Amino acid sequence: MSEMSAKKLTEMVERIDELLADESSVDMREMLNKLRKIAVRPEPQSVLLDIVPNHAWLRLSSVAELSPYSVSHTNKLLQKLVDSGFVEKSLINGKTPFKYRRVK
Repeated sequence: MSEMSAKKLTEMVERIDELLADESSVDMREMLNKLRKIAVRPEPQSVLLDIVPNHAWLRLSSVAELSPYSVSHTNKLLQKLVDSGFVEKSLINGKTPFKYRRVK
């Protein structure tokens, strides 16, 4: 992973941390919008959160280069969105990774 990619990923994790820390004052819809803005694709092998705008799906990819800390915090944020009823979660082809769809 390049230095620039690592930096972007670190910044993304920090932003997710900020959202999680301030959860009580942030509307879940706003949280999803922020998550969209901070999602990064540093390298094809380093996709933490793959957002497909046309289908409104969020897919969490398992990437060996990412620390469990990064994946854990992203999972917590996505679970909060699921718990809020704003997104629904289902398995892709009956197995992980999960995909998340906005509830209209």
